Amino acid sequence: MRAWIPCLALAAGCASPAIDPGSYSIEDRASPAIAAPARFAAVPAPSSPRWMAPEPAAPRELAELTALDDPRAVKTKYDWTALVSVYYWAMRMDGDVTVQGVNGSLSSSPFDFANAGDATPMVHAEVWAKAWGVFFDAFAVDAVGQDATSNGAPASIEESYEVARVGGFYRYWDYEDAIGLKTFFDLVAGARLFSVGQDLETGTTSVSASRDWVDPIVGARVITDLGDRWFMTMYGDVGGFGLLNGSRLTWNFEASFGWNFTRHMFAYFGYRWLGADYSDGTGADEYLFNVQSWGPILGMGVGF
Repeated sequence: MRAWIPCLALAAGCASPAIDPGSYSIEDRASPAIAAPARFAAVPAPSSPRWMAPEPAAPRELAELTALDDPRAVKTKYDWTALVSVYYWAMRMDGDVTVQGVNGSLSSSPFDFANAGDATPMVHAEVWAKAWGVFFDAFAVDAVGQDATSNGAPASIEESYEVARVGGFYRYWDYEDAIGLKTFFDLVAGARLFSVGQDLETGTTSVSASRDWVDPIVGARVITDLGDRWFMTMYGDVGGFGLLNGSRLTWNFEASFGWNFTRHMFAYFGYRWLGADYSDGTGADEYLFNVQSWGPILGMGVGF
């Protein structure tokens, strides 16, 4: 709020010339009033001072132009902001699985996912209202691990891997430097939903199993304006902790650089690392999914 104090000008009064009552007659008393001295007559009539007039509001167009031109950074001048992006994650998977008590080691490259031919679009969406926001991120892929083993012997593992992340943001802190570049710090809380399945084949055994579970997650995100339409985003979360019959531990870390090629459209590239350590059952019903996924990402989106 801008405080301002109007200044008032005070004029000092001047004594009127002394008049002798005996120096004029009765007729003079009936005559028109004596005119005020010229120095008083020259004072203009009071008018509305400038400071009393309300300051005109800045046009909305001007307010919009002064906002950070970055669709991935929420413009706090707006009540609502949303963005949607699609991306491709050139994912590599590596880890240990147990299917119906049969142990295996999984290793899949991006080419294995491409050969499976069942990848779906990977989607990220956010909706904001001032300092609060919600998000959704999901992908689903199938892969055939050509370098899989089971108890040291060659094996084939077909992997179905679907993950969704939902939750909310709170814009805890924002900063603008002397040249107008902004940085935002968001707190994150939500859940990650897993739906995974494996078909494991060895020379003498063929088993399959699938599991669905939900892990609570907490994390943070930083968005930094780099100038000249470039921005950087860093995101990280951890969760699981054995709650809700989920993972002992799950994590997701991302770092990306983006460029706003129009006011409402942007592209970005970066790197992502996702992992989960989940187990269930014992003996012939034992199931284990201790797998990490990592690789570069490339995406494009629109903000409005």
